[in-house]
This record gives sequence, C-alpha cells and structure tokens, in this order.
Amino acid sequence: MTFLYRIGLTDSIDLLLGAGLEYAYHGSSSSGDGYSVSSSYHSFGVSANTDFAFRFGHFGILAGVNLGVPFVTIVNSSYGDYSDSMNIGKLGVQVTPHAGVFYCW
Repeated sequence: MTFLYRIGLTDSIDLLLGAGLEYAYHGSSSSGDGYSVSSSYHSFGVSANTDFAFRFGHFGILAGVNLGVPFVTIVNSSYGDYSDSMNIGKLGVQVTPHAGVFYCW
C-alpha cells in the first residue's frame, strides 16, 4: 500500500512521489512418488518510489524507481514430515527501476 503525491511539472509531465508499506510473498511446492517439498517466503517492509509520467493524449509512459527496505523476512520450508521456519531480521535495500505504458481517461 503506497500513498502517492502528484506534482504537475508541465501540462504533459508529472512527478509522482510515493511512500508506504510493502509485503512480498512467494510460495512453491512439488511432490512425487514418496516425497513432498514446499517453501514459502514472506517479507514485510517500507517502500518509496519516484516516477515521471509523460502524457500524450490518453496514453502515456511511466518511468521511475522503487526503493524497498524489508525489516522482517520469514522463510518456511518443509520436506515430508520435517518443517522449519526462520525469521531473518537483517536490513537491506532493494532498488527496482521500472517503465511502462498507461492509459488515461
């Protein structure tokens, strides 16, 4: 969940600034003759993003970067009857550039 603030630089260019909380999840499982394996990953943190929006009529291009700082990561895994869970409290920074096309109405 991100709160977004838009600053109009010109009639066709906006600067978007956002901040909020992030949650990421990934899970997978596999099984076969006599075995079963599963794992899941949960990450909670704070995030911020900066984007430029270039509008051309009803269409536009969005380009920017997301910054994430996870503060709790939980990893669960199981193999057959054995299961384990690990809390990782190490801080780090995730930097994710992105670009896309959007439609305005």
